[in-house]
Amino acid sequence: MDKSMFVQIKAIGLGAFGEVSLVRKIDTTNHLYAMKTLRKADVLKRNQVAHVKAERDILAEADNEWVVKLYYSFQDRDN
Repeated sequence: MDKSMFVQIKAIGLGAFGEVSLVRKIDTTNHLYAMKTLRKADVLKRNQVAHVKAERDILAEADNEWVVKLYYSFQDRDN
């Protein structure tokens, strides 16, 4: 799985480490998702690796209507 499996529709928000975009998965379902893209260099520079990993773990494990569900997580050289 990688970023090329999604097509960006529009940017939703911009933060200190990256951006959140509305994307469509390129497959037979064409489901819509919010994709949060974090720049590794910014996360490392601000010493936030543990916080990013904790957020990912919480979103992956949470089963609550008030917490966003994590469907996919992947990385490349820069993000």
